[in-house]
Amino acid sequence: IHYDYSNANLEKLCLEIENDLDRFHYSCDTFDSFMQLFQEKIDLSCKLLTPRTTKRNSITNPWITQGLINSIEKKARLYFEWKKTCTLKLPDGDPNKHICY
Repeated sequence: IHYDYSNANLEKLCLEIENDLDRFHYSCDTFDSFMQLFQEKIDLSCKLLTPRTTKRNSITNPWITQGLINSIEKKARLYFEWKKTCTLKLPDGDPNKHICY
């Protein structure tokens, strides 16, 4: 089961809840009944009929792991920190940051 929590869908969810506010107030005497009604509203507004498939998912690219994604993000962050130190006086930037990058 896949959901799309875009702004438009969340606004639709809020409208659904506002429209059925009386139902939430009177029929939710237990937490389970509240969760059931809330899940129904989420399914109505945010549930995708078919899951999104992109080129970057674990089915088509099983070698892209969370560890690899974290390493890429860290390397990019270090690169941008090093690039900020590049100036006219120091065209190669801070040597310590370049070594870390």
